[in-house]
Amino acid sequence: MPNAEKVSVTMTPDMMRALRESVESGEFATTSEAMRDAVRVWQRQRLEFAERLEA
Repeated sequence: MPNAEKVSVTMTPDMMRALRESVESGEFATTSEAMRDAVRVWQRQRLEFAERLEA
């Protein structure tokens, strides 16, 4: 992945369990992929919230 930055994140055991389960079930290939998806959802929610505020 070009121009990617590696980060370290501290998570609760429940959060890590959910991530691992999503990978083990085949929903995501890796925990990194699951985290990137979570960040995309967060970004989309922030944008939608900002758009609602402007309306």
